[in-house]
Amino acid sequence: MFKVGSKLFLGITGFAALTLVAYLIFVERLALGGVALSVVSAVLVGLSAVIIMINDGDSEVQPRDVSLVRASMWPLVTVFGLVLFILGLVVAQVYFIFGIVVVLAALTEWLVQAWSESASDDAAHNDSARRRLLHPIEFPVIATLGLGVIIFAFSRIMLAISKSAGAVAFIG
Repeated sequence: MFKVGSKLFLGITGFAALTLVAYLIFVERLALGGVALSVVSAVLVGLSAVIIMINDGDSEVQPRDVSLVRASMWPLVTVFGLVLFILGLVVAQVYFIFGIVVVLAALTEWLVQAWSESASDDAAHNDSARRRLLHPIEFPVIATLGLGVIIFAFSRIMLAISKSAGAVAFIG
């Protein structure tokens, strides 16, 4: 189990690695900034390894109630996003951007699920804490995506039919 310090250093390391990849792709491959970000990433990997090895300085590990931990689909979604991300580096920029969005969303959901499971010893309270934190974000995003799909589908239909039939279909 990762402690708070380990999660912090692993998160900063991941952010530095993503920054390095984005810098190399969008700015310049052989630049001083790329070398600097590579050194920062390497140092953070080393610090993360040290923090994990010393167990954040804790001498004893407290047992955790396993009944509060649920199975999670977010690791699988994160891997899917990473596959899209890598595929986007080779195929098209659309996959790359979609991969970044999927990875960030999945990591956020996974982080909040892990946090909410350890919020208290009451499973109902933990679920309520997760809902209070994420529902104000999830519902508008899902509604926007659904509306976007409907608008896109409607535009494809309107472009596929003739001009006079389009007016009738639009009114209908």
